[in-house]
Amino acid sequence: MTYDFELDVPADLVTPHQVIKAPAFEGNLGGYGRPNVPRALVLHTPEEDADQNEVTPRWFADPRARASTHYYADDDGDLYQMVADVDCAWAQGTHSGNRHWKGRASALPPWNEGVNNNCRALSIEIEGRAASIGRTLAPSQRRTVVRWLARKSAQYDIPLDRDHVVGHEELATNKRDPGIALGTFPIGRLIAEARALHLGVETAAVSRELRSAHDAIRRALELLEARL
Repeated sequence: MTYDFELDVPADLVTPHQVIKAPAFEGNLGGYGRPNVPRALVLHTPEEDADQNEVTPRWFADPRARASTHYYADDDGDLYQMVADVDCAWAQGTHSGNRHWKGRASALPPWNEGVNNNCRALSIEIEGRAASIGRTLAPSQRRTVVRWLARKSAQYDIPLDRDHVVGHEELATNKRDPGIALGTFPIGRLIAEARALHLGVETAAVSRELRSAHDAIRRALELLEARL
């Protein structure tokens, strides 16, 4: 059976760019009977050129990959989803010999809960290379990543901080992406921008609720006056 799922982001999340469903090969994902319960957001670069040739979605649809990711932000702002949020993508480099937490050998992140990291996180590949992502991260691609961070933080109550928004390299000793240690990947600024967007969304939601309450009170007063 071909792997399929419903998109976990709204179609207009990255407007004017597209949200695209591109299912991974079913043998490149899974939690061996365990669902994914997102507690963190892990950022990657796929080590492919930022050249509008989207290699990563095609590769994760290939049975040879033996790996996957939930999302992929291409260099012109489109957002691909390859694995459903509820499924465990094989993304975080969880082999015990390579495992660490920000330099502490064999340590687990605070959100791990004694479960494989793949089943406690959502992952996104950001088209580009760790060594050059600081130069190639285009404004539209950056906005897509920020919108994704804000959306998933709100959706799963994931704090937008450096313990819960992390790089692949901070979980696996054999990885160098997305370029945090190299100083090329602006993770702090992306988190700050996502916080600001998240606050704006929350403020708008509160404003809508207040307007709704105000309208309900006004209608009740009008009914009361009509009866007097």
